Amino acid sequence: MVSMEDGSVTAAPAPLAGWRVAVTARRRREEQARLLRRAGAGVVFAGAAEDLPPSTGRPTGPPTSAVPELCLLDVLARRHVDAVTFTTTTAVRELVARATDDHRGDEALAALAGDVVPACLGAGCAEAAARAGMTGVVRSERLRLGALVGALVERLDQATVRLRLDGRDVVLQGALAVVGGEEVWLTGREQALLAVLARRPGTVVGKEELLRAVWGAEGVDPHAVEVAVGRLRRRLGPAAGGLETVARRGYRLTGG
Repeated sequence: MVSMEDGSVTAAPAPLAGWRVAVTARRRREEQARLLRRAGAGVVFAGAAEDLPPSTGRPTGPPTSAVPELCLLDVLARRHVDAVTFTTTTAVRELVARATDDHRGDEALAALAGDVVPACLGAGCAEAAARAGMTGVVRSERLRLGALVGALVERLDQATVRLRLDGRDVVLQGALAVVGGEEVWLTGREQALLAVLARRPGTVVGKEELLRAVWGAEGVDPHAVEVAVGRLRRRLGPAAGGLETVARRGYRLTGG
């Protein structure tokens, strides 16, 4: 349960609700997926093989159990997951080896050195990940899948953002926003947009900066930011007034 600033109490979301995790293991993968889903995570199976299909996008809404195996490099390069679990040093080495021969390799490894959390089973796997240039590596102290999921829960809990927008309490947990106690699921772009603004609440963030951070490509019509902000406001409902437009400068989050 979570106590709100107005004194009301609302049920807390599951610890990994809103986060999407790629599972690379081949052995006991269903067991690992079951543990992650029990904690609320969306799960995709992903491997280093080049003949696996690409990711078609970051799904919205509560997780489902029916997921195909996807190309790990593609999933990482597109930032369609928030974390990746590795259970062996071999899995880490396979990813790095494949990245050197694939046009998506640099972006995939950059994701694991930035926004995407690598979670490793045990010290040996974690050391291999660190040697490969991955940062913020999460490791389980025990060689048990439950310990791995527990370590990931602790790490992603630190990434949960709590805000006050337009007089409402808002909790951001991956693609899940809890607005005044109501759960709202965000698209990948809405999640990224709100995350950028939430890093500096009260500070104006310009359109060009948002385009670079969220769309990541040159030549995108700046009007795309206005459209995305409009959609995000609709998602935020009663807290929408906390996402302000500052004329000719950009956008900011305010508490109200």
